[in-house]
Amino acid sequence: TFSKGQYLLVCGLLLAVAACGSRSTSDSSSNTTTAPLTASADPRADVTKAMRASLAAKTYRSRIISASSSGSDRTMTAEVVAPDRMHMTMQMDMPGRATVKSERIIVGKESYVKTGDAPWQKDPFGMGDLLSQLRDPKLIDEIEQRAEVKYLGTDTLDGAPMLTYQYTIKDLLGPGKDGVSKIWIGATDNLQHQLVTETDVDPLNTGKMIHSKTTVTFYNYNADIKIDPPM
Repeated sequence: TFSKGQYLLVCGLLLAVAACGSRSTSDSSSNTTTAPLTASADPRADVTKAMRASLAAKTYRSRIISASSSGSDRTMTAEVVAPDRMHMTMQMDMPGRATVKSERIIVGKESYVKTGDAPWQKDPFGMGDLLSQLRDPKLIDEIEQRAEVKYLGTDTLDGAPMLTYQYTIKDLLGPGKDGVSKIWIGATDNLQHQLVTETDVDPLNTGKMIHSKTTVTFYNYNADIKIDPPM
């Protein structure tokens, strides 16, 4: 099974570095604007405004794909119903090991877990507080205060117009270990549509750096999503 720390690592990276993101196929009619957005003179404000708008969504779905030079890959999908419901699935592939799949459901203070084909059980790690940690607006405050942000220009994603930005958080993962992210913000809905984050870390302090790349998409903002206890 996956430990609480492993889940916090993946989910924490998602929001501590980037808050939320969304694909252009998102169901976000309640957040649309009547005219395309343009970049302002304050790229930091543009990015954090989009993050806060995404975080305010009542529901959303996400997909996170993370790959590293060590050969360890993770794929995670999540459904979220604010303020306290989440359904996550994770698949981990590591060199020389069988693929491991797990699933978690959080409803309020209760959480449930299943690994592979095993039945559901109460989560021994008690992760009922995970969602509140991930949705903490202080994570966006940190980006607002610490990140170096620059506007990169316009782009399209799945045929939709985007504004793209890059932001860097110094020493995010330790001294000299910066986190660099590129973010796509919808020009018609002011929501995040895609995030790509790359980092280089030495997790075992062996002098061997491991490069990782994480691509995040969030979609179906404010869609009709229901999450109930599995048992």
